[in-house]
Amino acid sequence: MRSWGWLVFALGLVWLAVAFNIETSVETHSDFGPSKVENIGLIAQRSNHLLVASLTTLIGALMVILGGRKQRSQDPRRTSLPNEEAEPLPCNRDLDLDQYRLWLAKKYQISRNDLFDQYVLNKKLYKTLDDALTAAHLIEAQSLAATTSKAAALSADDVNQKAPDNQLFSIFLVFGAITVVVGAPLIFLASGQSTKRDESASLQKMLGFTPPKSLSLTEQATISMGDSLTGMCGGSPGRLFTFKTKDFPEDIVGSLDQILGPSKKTVSADPETVSTESRVYVIPNGLTLHVWASSSGKVYFCSTTGS
Repeated sequence: MRSWGWLVFALGLVWLAVAFNIETSVETHSDFGPSKVENIGLIAQRSNHLLVASLTTLIGALMVILGGRKQRSQDPRRTSLPNEEAEPLPCNRDLDLDQYRLWLAKKYQISRNDLFDQYVLNKKLYKTLDDALTAAHLIEAQSLAATTSKAAALSADDVNQKAPDNQLFSIFLVFGAITVVVGAPLIFLASGQSTKRDESASLQKMLGFTPPKSLSLTEQATISMGDSLTGMCGGSPGRLFTFKTKDFPEDIVGSLDQILGPSKKTVSADPETVSTESRVYVIPNGLTLHVWASSSGKVYFCSTTGS
């Protein structure tokens, strides 16, 4: 699980990098002004990718942390004592048991010396077999106590040394994943705000004024003479800007009247559109602005050099 967690975590990071670099603007093939405009559909697509990639990164981090804990809890070296014996103990350590006495004699190589008519254990002579077995039993008990004490000390040292490192690593990993999950949307929002400011400044430069904040630019195009949309530009070539809004057409026109002053003339609605309000303004840069406010939530600006 831990290895899969690293894989998912790396996949999330790569996905985030790709999502941040998704292009959200489209070419407008303009003859003047900026040649690109932000596309709402692409912005929403990038937002979805950032969200899913952030969740993938967080899930991968959790898999790494939880997988590591499971491996440590299942490691047999942490639950058993290092008691390396040539042959396993067949019974309890009781000198009254024949099996234990035989096991002691074999492990400690107790043998009989015919010359002295005594028993040998660790190069020492014992008068009887019971004396030799009792000595072997004491050696076994001391060895067992020393082994147990050493294993406990090593286990405690291992936990004391590795636990802080593991905990610190887990904290950093979770903190990093949370930072990515929370920071990615914030960075995306900040990027969106910056894009909106750039878009507003670009529109102000091209139109000579700042449109109402309720308008969101979705498309812009150059209208040539003979184009089917020249009717929206008073029959002249110009630059057509398409916005979306939630305001009513009357509110849009009222806002423009406050910014640009009363319209110079009112034109009738184009029968091919669903516009309910249409106006013509002379904007500060000397151009003529044809405005079509549609009841469907779309607003069209067409700037021309003619009246």
